[in-house]
Amino acid sequence: MMSVTGFVANGASNFEFMDELIINPFELAGWLLCVAVLIWAIISITSLLRSRQLLNQQYLQGSLLLEEKFNLMRERRKRVMDQSVAWEGFANFVVVRKVLHGDSGICSFYLKPKDERLELAPFQPGQHLVFQLPIAGAAAPLTRRYSLSDRPGQDYYRVSIKLQLPPRDAPDAPPGVGSSYFHNELDEESASSYKSLIQVSSPAGAFSDDPLDSKPVVLIGGGVGITPMLSMLNSIIEENESREAWLFYTIRANDENVLFDEDMLHPRIAEVMRTRSNIHLHIHYTQIKEPGSLPNDLPFPIDQHCGRLTVDQFKTILPSNNYRFFICGPERMMVQLSDDLVSWGVPEEDVLYEHFAAPTKRKTANDSAEKGTIRFAKSNKEIEISADDGSILDAAERAEVPVSYDCRAGSCGQCMVAVVSGKVSYSMRTNYKCPPGSCLTCSCLPDGDVVLDC
Repeated sequence: MMSVTGFVANGASNFEFMDELIINPFELAGWLLCVAVLIWAIISITSLLRSRQLLNQQYLQGSLLLEEKFNLMRERRKRVMDQSVAWEGFANFVVVRKVLHGDSGICSFYLKPKDERLELAPFQPGQHLVFQLPIAGAAAPLTRRYSLSDRPGQDYYRVSIKLQLPPRDAPDAPPGVGSSYFHNELDEESASSYKSLIQVSSPAGAFSDDPLDSKPVVLIGGGVGITPMLSMLNSIIEENESREAWLFYTIRANDENVLFDEDMLHPRIAEVMRTRSNIHLHIHYTQIKEPGSLPNDLPFPIDQHCGRLTVDQFKTILPSNNYRFFICGPERMMVQLSDDLVSWGVPEEDVLYEHFAAPTKRKTANDSAEKGTIRFAKSNKEIEISADDGSILDAAERAEVPVSYDCRAGSCGQCMVAVVSGKVSYSMRTNYKCPPGSCLTCSCLPDGDVVLDC
């Protein structure tokens, strides 16, 4: 049997051991808090990773859905374009509305088919209409081309035409025949059904933009050259809210400004300028020299500049040169800007400009790589290029070789012929791109001897 003394001794030892096992409650609370924080951190990081993964998946799915939406819209538009019945030749249209834009000299003409059964052919923003005008005393109708100035999808076509007055250095010269006919001879159908009639072809032209494209664009309009840019910008605003677009409008003074006139810009332009950071508008006034003289009564904030528009200004305004540039305006402006843009590093295929007549300055035979002869295979004629021939088309006309043509400016493709042998060199950049083995006779010269299939 254990003695009382031994029992007491053993009991004291056990109590000391139990004291060692008992943990301070504050230490226990601290450990529990650390464990809770660790568990919370693990749960939070796991939740954050899952949320990020979910957001990435949602972003990817959204991008795919957006791309799929654009692809479907492109297919639908292509199907409509392919299936639409564009009338052959010229059809009777009437002027249903005529709007004069202040002191700008520009008037907008709203056109609808005379025959209500004729549907409007769809068009790409930037394209133009060809008109036949019955000028008094002329042996044949006069042909003129004018850009469509509103977005597709309306129940009318609209062209905005400036009355071409005599040049300042030749005040006795006659005004523009085509623009004078539109301004002075045409009237609204409600006022005169006879004077409202006009002959119109289907929309045409390679100077155009697909608003559903993702590449950002810079639209440059000088004076009345703003018209195709309005069609492009309004279409982008309507159809592609994510696309970046810059509009640069150059005019002499504010009395020529048509941007803020009725229906010229998209109806939601003020809202778009407030809510979308990817649409930018700039106006350059060439006759305003001091910033204090810039207009201050604009309907919404817009960037305004003194002096001419130059590529050096693009370098300070644009984030980069990675844009597709469309230019329409006076020839000198278009040539200068396009050359400077290419020098800046913009690829030539991303610089497009619109001519409605053959450029006045272009290469002649003496500028070509090598003078040569042209043999027209079908016509069985051969001639040497002349210093007076600005193009193969000029030479063909001199040799009385039939070659169809329309714009003479490299935009329509009507003068394209096959190159049987030899090479050609282009005297200007063209909007219409020929397939290999062909050439635009209005825009090129022979580089040595060449044989053409015409």
